[in-house]
Amino acid sequence: IYIDGTVDGDATIDCTQSRSITLSQQPGGLPAVLNGSGPNSTLIINTTVPVILKNIKVTGGNNMHGGGIYINSGSSLTLSNGAVVTGNTAVFGAGIYVDGDLSVTGASTVTGNTDSSSIPSNVYLPSGKTIKVTGPLTSGGNNSQIGVTTEDVPSILTAIPFTTDYGYNAGGFNAGVHPGTYFI
Repeated sequence: IYIDGTVDGDATIDCTQSRSITLSQQPGGLPAVLNGSGPNSTLIINTTVPVILKNIKVTGGNNMHGGGIYINSGSSLTLSNGAVVTGNTAVFGAGIYVDGDLSVTGASTVTGNTDSSSIPSNVYLPSGKTIKVTGPLTSGGNNSQIGVTTEDVPSILTAIPFTTDYGYNAGGFNAGVHPGTYFI
């Protein structure tokens, strides 16, 4: 689905087709923006088919969980090619609330989202949820920037994993690059 310019309002992707769904900027078009309009998530992912956001901005949402994007259980979302989630508000996961699966690649950014007290609240991971890294987090010299909050609280003795397939020590997409380069 190509988006040319700004689409105002809230949307839910809720379908049963058998192919993935990609939302991206129209080639040669205006910057693609999904602009929420009030007390709802800007985008709700509620489908079993994979959803991909490419080179698109999600902003303006305001909800209890997932002001920008709410990923329902059984649903999956990939942020790719410079997708940006910013300017959203929620108590938990103002940018993205992950009840399903979230994957990132290609210099995607989830920052600048806050709770009602203006405290940063970007990606919220309930207990046991992680962000899957599916490719390099750098694209054209730009790095991903993703703020993460977990339901489980880390301590000096207990680390809380928040990514899978990052590849820091094992080689692969982001070998030798400290996760702090991309994750806040």
